[in-house]
Amino acid sequence: MTQTDPQLIARFKIHLRRVTGVSLNTHRFFEDADYAKSMIDRAEEENDETLVTIAVQLRYGTDDDQRPPTPTPTVRTNSGERTYLFGARGG
Repeated sequence: MTQTDPQLIARFKIHLRRVTGVSLNTHRFFEDADYAKSMIDRAEEENDETLVTIAVQLRYGTDDDQRPPTPTPTVRTNSGERTYLFGARGG
C-alpha cells in the first residue's frame, strides 16, 4: 500500500461500515499491513461499486509501477475508405 489521501481513507471507512457493518480501525490500518490487506480484500469481495473502487485505489495507489496494466485500445484505420464527416445538411 502506498501513501494515501486521508479523505480516501475516510470514504473507505464510511463505505465499509455501511456495506459490511465492519468498523475500520484507522490506526491499525496504517500500522498493521496484514490488517490493511485483509480489510481491502474484504471490501473487494463486496458488490458495492464505490467500495470496490476505493479499495482498488488504496491497494494500487497512484504509483505507476504498482498499478495494474491498462489494456491498450486497438485502433482501426480506414484503409482507403471515404469517411463520411457531415450529415445531410452539411453540418
